[in-house]
Amino acid sequence: MLKNKKIFLSLIVLIFVLSFFVFKHFFSVFYFQNDLNRITLNIETSQKQEILACFDNNCDNMTFKNDVYSYKLNQQNPLFYKNYSNIELVFEKYPKFNNITFFDGNKFKYFKQNDVIINKIDFNDSIKYSINLPFKTNSKSAFKQFAVYFETIFYNWYFYLFFYVALVFYLIKFPFSNEFKIKHPIFLIILLGTFLRLSHINYVPLWNDELYTLCVISENGKNVFQNLYFDPGNPPLFFFLSNLWLKFFNSNIILIRLLPAIIGILGIYLTYFFTKKVLNNKTALFASFLYSINIFIILESNEIRSYILSMTLILACSYLFYRLYQNFNSKNLTYYFLIATLLSNCHYYCVLYVLSNMILGGFIFKNSKEKLKFLILNFFSLLTFLIYFILTYQNSLSEKFNTWLVQPNLEVILNHISFYFGNVIFFIISIGFLVFMLTKLDKKEKQIVSYMTYSIAFVFLSAFIISFVVKPILFERYFCIFLPFLIIITSIFLTYDYKTKFKPLIIIAVLLFSINAPKYENFNLFSNIEYLAKYIKNDYKNYSTDYDIYYLIPDNIKYLNYYNLPKDKAIVTNCPINESYELILDIIKYSNKKKIVIYFSETFINKDIIHNLHPKKIETTILPIYKISVIK
Repeated sequence: MLKNKKIFLSLIVLIFVLSFFVFKHFFSVFYFQNDLNRITLNIETSQKQEILACFDNNCDNMTFKNDVYSYKLNQQNPLFYKNYSNIELVFEKYPKFNNITFFDGNKFKYFKQNDVIINKIDFNDSIKYSINLPFKTNSKSAFKQFAVYFETIFYNWYFYLFFYVALVFYLIKFPFSNEFKIKHPIFLIILLGTFLRLSHINYVPLWNDELYTLCVISENGKNVFQNLYFDPGNPPLFFFLSNLWLKFFNSNIILIRLLPAIIGILGIYLTYFFTKKVLNNKTALFASFLYSINIFIILESNEIRSYILSMTLILACSYLFYRLYQNFNSKNLTYYFLIATLLSNCHYYCVLYVLSNMILGGFIFKNSKEKLKFLILNFFSLLTFLIYFILTYQNSLSEKFNTWLVQPNLEVILNHISFYFGNVIFFIISIGFLVFMLTKLDKKEKQIVSYMTYSIAFVFLSAFIISFVVKPILFERYFCIFLPFLIIITSIFLTYDYKTKFKPLIIIAVLLFSINAPKYENFNLFSNIEYLAKYIKNDYKNYSTDYDIYYLIPDNIKYLNYYNLPKDKAIVTNCPINESYELILDIIKYSNKKKIVIYFSETFINKDIIHNLHPKKIETTILPIYKISVIK
């Protein structure tokens, strides 16, 4: 029996790990699907004419929008990945266009009219005009094509579902004890998690928040302390660590993102270590496995932001809090104080979490001396955040800061629920299942589930109250720092020995929950200036000196350093969307040229712009770019 368990479970982990490593260099699709897979072809034309055909992939359904032809080639299912050797466009009349752009995943191709050759061809017994784009888009050898087809199987959640279901039935057929006897399975899980965090570390362009972090941590000279400690939205710890990292690793995006990737890999082991020490090895292995493959955590491990650090520190802090509860001594208290202090300077929600521990400790520690020591050290931990808050509160409480956050209402609450549970119905079922299971779990499991549920509920309610009384701070993504808690609770329910004929349904439901929530849609929700910058750099060369070229850049003019864009034509704004129309009108009003072109991302669009300025919409694989041409 034990031999069968070893073989079965080892093969599941090995097939994941080995297949990824063998075919790593031939990857062409993003992990677990993403809009970045979509291939988009745009033709910006000054001539209203239909494109008769687009060969090599049946792309004859191109749409015409404001002088921009746009077509998104279907890449929704990687199992039907298409190979593009070339793209041929057929026009009714001799084509005149400003540019052709081609977005392939994270690649950008740009063509002006003189970059392509226009040929006369015989099309349906008449003379038409053809353009062959002069590049090989995804041309692959037979071996590489096979590698892509094979590897995309592993990037489809249906494949994982198959193994999950197989594992469920194995658990049903061969129930085993709480202690695995397999040698070093955590090593294979960490190996899998490491690959998933490194395989696409440079695939996604730096988006706005990452660029902001990069700008803050890359300052030199007198402004270092000011930048690290005076940002109104982010306590200084991650900025400080990133600043140190940047002094040694600042050559490319891979090395810059390696810091959060390493922290994310450490989180896999901490999940295992915490769950094993508190519960058992079986639950610990499931928790670390789910943590290693969770799409949201993987992508947070590839972002230069503080969320993955918060997740890791919360795991460490919760373990030390449990150690204090079991054995209150100076050593455990010192370790807890150090981690709690780091947490208090990592994220606003982490401060609320430390506060929740402080309040809970005031009730569960019975010895008055122990209670006093715990409360005093928590107070000093929170005091380090208070110093930061005093330095930044005027900006952080300003009406002009984080204007996109709104006061909590029913819609905000429903958004939080759907983000992590899919829908309200599943949330209600999950809460009911949680309450039911609390009567079934053993003492330790009950303590851990209750503690983690209390922590999440306390932070949510506190953020809800603060949003009403002080300033809105509720946002779905912020709660990702508690994903390790959700994963550990899921693993406890997963490994419970259900003595019922409905056991398979329960376990499958828990497994499906673990891979489907939350949904990561960051690149749809936030503007990304990667393609905006690339498009501008290529496109503005088409215009003569009669034109004045401007572009709206969100948040920080220092982003332009990263893309080497001229600063004198950049309009930097962090204003609400409803103010962007007035901003663009000012650009038009004060320009000294008769012809004006303004680029901006979809983030700044509103009804007035659509109605009065008629912008052209240029599709990209991340977020549409708009371009306004004005003749004064």
